[in-house]
Amino acid sequence: MKLQRQTLKQPSFLHRMFGRPYRPNLLVELRNMIASHDIDGISADHVVGLETTYKCQVAKTALGDRKHLFQDVLNAYLGDQYLSERERTNLSWLREILGLPHDVAQQIREEAVASVFRSQAESAVSDGKLSMEQQEALTELADSIALPETMAAKIYSEVAGARIQRYLDGAIADQQLSPEQDEELRALARNLRVSATMDSATQRTLDRYRLFWQIENGEVPEIDADIHLFRGERCFFRCDAAWHELKQVTRRLNYGGPTMRIKIMKGVYWRAGSLGVQRVTEDVVKHLDDGVLFLTNKRILFMGRRRNKNIRLNRILDFEIYSNGVQIEKDAGASPFLETSADMELFGLLLGRAIRDLM
Repeated sequence: MKLQRQTLKQPSFLHRMFGRPYRPNLLVELRNMIASHDIDGISADHVVGLETTYKCQVAKTALGDRKHLFQDVLNAYLGDQYLSERERTNLSWLREILGLPHDVAQQIREEAVASVFRSQAESAVSDGKLSMEQQEALTELADSIALPETMAAKIYSEVAGARIQRYLDGAIADQQLSPEQDEELRALARNLRVSATMDSATQRTLDRYRLFWQIENGEVPEIDADIHLFRGERCFFRCDAAWHELKQVTRRLNYGGPTMRIKIMKGVYWRAGSLGVQRVTEDVVKHLDDGVLFLTNKRILFMGRRRNKNIRLNRILDFEIYSNGVQIEKDAGASPFLETSADMELFGLLLGRAIRDLM
């Protein structure tokens, strides 16, 4: 056992003046005794002798210090990743010496052996594979450190899950999941001998990123437009929307300029000079219509309550996606803002792909 010895703590001035024993050194001396003779070399008489010297029972010292000593001894035993029957017996005797409640000692022990097993499991799955030899080694380790099988299985599942999550985070950093990455994800789960089952929220996210990849790289999925389309025209998106346009509105007229008033007769004046008129205007977004918006491989079609509008894709100079709609910049005419509560991230990808395919 490689338990490090400690230097006795320096007593305070008052302790030295009155010759009082410095009680914090009680556990230091017990620690050093364990480091020199191990626990089974310490008898009850040794403990009583220390308690007599320091006029304090070991079980009356600070609980945190006693827990720390128990943990240090346990970690020293676990240095070789093995707890022998003798070491387990020694730990039981140390718990009695320290006066630790059974549940407290058990918690310290479980956390320590779990930490050892977790470290080895993380090393085993680091390359994304778990060989039969590695699996057997982990099983033997759990047995040698007295880690319950259920706890070992839980820890391994967490470690393997974290390894899969790291791969997944990297794969979907661009918010796309390719078929190759999808297969690599499944292969990783198989190689680590765990299930790749995802919760419903994660599965929805992955399905979305699979769709995003398909839009960018594969055949764009069509939907039924339920309206008349041109020959060869395919519909990709449909939603309720409102049509807005930027309009210039006059708010007020300002008058100004140099003038002078000259009296001609009583009550009659003549104004000399010029009077300037300044029109004050501002741009406002004006709601023009509500209706249904369609995106096809040739145009944006808006079927409104008042009238229908078409924007051919080859006339779109630029577009900007917002959380509540899309701003379209055309090569001529008013550039509308189409407001909607639909999935604008998906709409933006579809619009960008449709425009790109026309080039």
